[in-house]
Amino acid sequence: MDWADNLNMRTQPPLHLTLLAPLWDWVAPPLCAGCSEPLPRSRDVFCSGCAVTLERLTGPACPVCGAPGWRDPCHHCRRAPPRFHRARSAYLWGGELARALRRCKYGGQLDLASSLGELLAPALQRAAAGSEVVVPVPLSAAGMRRRGFNQVQELLRGARRVGASLPPVWATVLTKPLDRPAQASLSPSARRRLPASVFTVRRPARIRGRAVLLVDDVMTTGATVRAGAAALVRAGAARVEVLTLARAGS
Repeated sequence: MDWADNLNMRTQPPLHLTLLAPLWDWVAPPLCAGCSEPLPRSRDVFCSGCAVTLERLTGPACPVCGAPGWRDPCHHCRRAPPRFHRARSAYLWGGELARALRRCKYGGQLDLASSLGELLAPALQRAAAGSEVVVPVPLSAAGMRRRGFNQVQELLRGARRVGASLPPVWATVLTKPLDRPAQASLSPSARRRLPASVFTVRRPARIRGRAVLLVDDVMTTGATVRAGAAALVRAGAARVEVLTLARAGS
């Protein structure tokens, strides 16, 4: 039984933990994902001061990659159409959301990923409605050893914890064999040159003919999800859609 099966079996916390939650919040109140100050309510992720820096992506966007501000396909999608059908993001990259994600990924604060998964939950459930399987973007083995966790898997755990109903999550189907420099350290042009072969699919028969939702934390140039989608389509996926928590402007 892999991680995905365990996740699907535990969609709700045990009853005794639910009943004890108010007491635990009093003993160890939840902290804001931005400033780390205590939160007034256990279901909040950011305090009111930090929450105002979050910007939901609800306006016009490229119908293919979701780049904000476009009504028709953006110039990147016209020049090099991606293999995914559509990509969407819940929030614009920036403010306290960006700070929290950096602290999570590069500061080893695993708990923030679970909290941020709660922000992703509504968009994730909508995006997953037409998919048969959810696939998180993986880390390489070396990257996993350095970080100790895959923040995308933890986002999904956080979303499930607050009740997001998802199809099976297959965390080991898409793999990243080679350890490459973190994209945060690369220029946009270098990111766009990311080779499609950066990802491979284990047991392609599991993916063949299925509608897949590919999930990542942040989309900047789109190179990562383009490469991941290309690998899934090569393996026989019938359709790939993409969802990320945050999206950089373009």
